[in-house]
Amino acid sequence: MGNIHFLGKSSLLQGMKRYYTSGWVLLWLLMSVACLHTKRIVHGDDAYALKRYAQAVELYKLEYQREKDPERRAYLAYRIGLSWLKQRQPQSAVAWFDKSLQHRDQPIVAYNYALSLIQLEQYDQARELLIRLRQKLQDPTAFQLELQSIQLALRAKQQYIDTNYRIERMPINSPFHDLMPVALDGQRWLFTSDRAQSSNEPIYAWTGNPYFDIYVWEATSHAVQKLPAPINSPHNEGTPAPHPKEKLLVFVRCTSSTPDQNATCKLMASTQQGTTWAEPVILPFVDERYNYTTPSWSADGSYLYFASDIEGGQGGFDLYRVSYTNGQWGEPENLGTAINTPDNELYPMWSGDTLAYSSDALPSFGGLDIYLRYIDPQTGRYVTEHLGFPYNSGGDDVGFLRLPVRDTTTVLSSALVSSTRAKGGIGGYDIYRIDKMRLRRKPSPPKPKPHKPTRLYLALRTLRPAGDSLVDLRNDGLRPLPEVYVRMGEELKKTDRQGLLILPLKADTVYDFILHKKGYLRKRFTLSTKDSSLWQGKESYTYSRNVWLLPLREGVEIVIPHIYYDFDRWNIRRDARPTLDSLAELLKLNPHVVVEISAHTDCIGADAYNDKLSRKRAESVVAYLVQKGIPSERLRAKGYGERYPLVPCQPCERCTPEQRQRNRRTSFRIIQIR
Repeated sequence: MGNIHFLGKSSLLQGMKRYYTSGWVLLWLLMSVACLHTKRIVHGDDAYALKRYAQAVELYKLEYQREKDPERRAYLAYRIGLSWLKQRQPQSAVAWFDKSLQHRDQPIVAYNYALSLIQLEQYDQARELLIRLRQKLQDPTAFQLELQSIQLALRAKQQYIDTNYRIERMPINSPFHDLMPVALDGQRWLFTSDRAQSSNEPIYAWTGNPYFDIYVWEATSHAVQKLPAPINSPHNEGTPAPHPKEKLLVFVRCTSSTPDQNATCKLMASTQQGTTWAEPVILPFVDERYNYTTPSWSADGSYLYFASDIEGGQGGFDLYRVSYTNGQWGEPENLGTAINTPDNELYPMWSGDTLAYSSDALPSFGGLDIYLRYIDPQTGRYVTEHLGFPYNSGGDDVGFLRLPVRDTTTVLSSALVSSTRAKGGIGGYDIYRIDKMRLRRKPSPPKPKPHKPTRLYLALRTLRPAGDSLVDLRNDGLRPLPEVYVRMGEELKKTDRQGLLILPLKADTVYDFILHKKGYLRKRFTLSTKDSSLWQGKESYTYSRNVWLLPLREGVEIVIPHIYYDFDRWNIRRDARPTLDSLAELLKLNPHVVVEISAHTDCIGADAYNDKLSRKRAESVVAYLVQKGIPSERLRAKGYGERYPLVPCQPCERCTPEQRQRNRRTSFRIIQIR
């Protein structure tokens, strides 16, 4: 029953690892074929751990029906919701997250509930949920990027006029995933799908659908056929990229070299020989340790563009290109920071002189959004344009491909888009044709009538950690800290004996507060009153903020919350950056301290391995802080491996997952006050 505690606050942001990362990458991209048939699956957790999400839903439902304990039912409903999200079914996920919250109100469930609502473009409900969750967590900086994304989408929706566009779902769509059409010749199109064409198709346990294959669509007859072997195989294939001049097809195949390894996705090439295709070969520059996906050609066929998680990139998946001349391949070239971000960039496609691609970097409408990169004819410089509605939506939007305009008297432009948008779809990914029409815009809605200004206040409470030798803000209690000085611009106030201060505020203003008290580290926090949706129409509204100050003492270990690492990795994940940015701000406000950044592992693994891994993780944090402007002479990196657990538990096999999670931590302590 230990997994009932999955909703503990200590693991909240780990569970909140953003859905914009690998979960948003195409379903077959990071699949696991590892030991799917070697372990007996009895419970939903077994299926979920093996990424058999369709099977997990059914097993979890059976357990949910039998279970009487409300906390356990909350957990099972939550996992059903997550399993539906993995299958690109946010509507089904919303219903189960709602059930979970009815059993027990937990932040991690509410967060994933909000993410599902964003996918369904129910932005107002998602914003309200995130704001309530932020207040519950007493963290005014939480979910800033998510809320900015919602605000961006709402503004874009107000500017989008339905009658200016004609959206047509293409006839090749099915109740399954269909995406990434590309012309093979004048009458035939290739695309990727996991549809079934016979009753004996093997089932991919992630989705409950058949494996992905490459299909050909006859534009005149609308007939759809699967490409035969050797292009398609018992594995997942997709994203076909036919060379614009040669009879050469590049595509993706995801396989594993041994039954106990996760699959990796490789770029394959095959030449057409009459009516058949030669046996595909892996492209020579492919390193089988990494994933390569979503290939496409430049207009002249001299470069192949693709996405990969090759080590040394900007973050998740980056866009690359590789030269191709007379059958010879060059070395991959990263497209650089003008396009690539610390998040994921995928699906590069050339339309004329414009590079279209998709990214899940925030802020966005939700999921992968389409961007265009082209030269501005007026300035002669490259610009990056985020496409608004209806090309982008709350779901994934990929594969932007311009089409010739059929009727220039009524149509300005035409394009194909593959999308998981909630409105209008019949499967997971569907293929849409979007025509921008020559129609007049609807009149702007009338402006709302003015109302009496709302009286705004800040209720600020200052707190301190309860620990003396150890401060773990995820688990330690907080105590009132009285008489803390609060500077707001030129004004200087002080909290009372209970650590409370009430301040009047003005609307449409960003406030910067600096808190200080002898014996404690200075701290800054900001508060914006620009979002009137919180208080509009009310006579008064009070922002409540709890702010804790850390002790200014040498030797006190202070656990940095919400710093997590992927297995066997030490790079700084995106969900850790807000916390490290706050630490950098804290160190800038306190330039007289020298700190040691320490990393700790749990007891799993050899001592030497854990020492090396923890040292590299501590060094990664130090490097990040230096990049944020903290002088390196004020920072020390130290890896302690498993030698100093917060929760001693021996032997290691008896440690619960919660105990191991607490022992895996990153912390800092003051080693010198100058």
